[in-house]
Amino acid sequence: MYQEEIGIYTTEHLREHIGGYLQELQTRYADGVKLTIPKRIEHANLVGGVYNAALDQMPAYAVDVTDKAFSQITDSGLWEFVYNGHFAGIISANDESSANTIIKRHEQACEMFVKQHQFMHRHEASVIGNDFSLMELGFVDAAFSGAEEVQDGTRVVWIAGFRITLVWITSEEGPTQHA
Repeated sequence: MYQEEIGIYTTEHLREHIGGYLQELQTRYADGVKLTIPKRIEHANLVGGVYNAALDQMPAYAVDVTDKAFSQITDSGLWEFVYNGHFAGIISANDESSANTIIKRHEQACEMFVKQHQFMHRHEASVIGNDFSLMELGFVDAAFSGAEEVQDGTRVVWIAGFRITLVWITSEEGPTQHA
């Protein structure tokens, strides 16, 4: 029910922090590999998603909230739900080795975000009528697509992608009966 709000909030918060995490990794690995802040981070593209980004729009990320399931009624009477989804990212580079290094570091930066935002600052819904609290953000797994060579006019470019599967836990108003 709150997929859109969760996607927007997570996207905005990721956008706010990702530059710092990328900078931290660029400093940590003193090998000269440059990490570029994503040119876009979207939240509303579920079919094909960010993997269809044009080369000049990379790196690019997407936050997709794909499904929802009931979790439990807590001892205090709160109704908890689990939303599943993922972060997806795609980058371009000049060679295969650079593409593999860069994509691993972008995934690492996003994983750092997830680990440091387990409670997402206990976000309260800011949209009137949307009665939910974002209780927790969790890491499930990660995978990489592997570098692939593509032609960009007369130039050879390498692209690579990652996906991090996530879970968002919310507290929402339980069912009621209309009058």
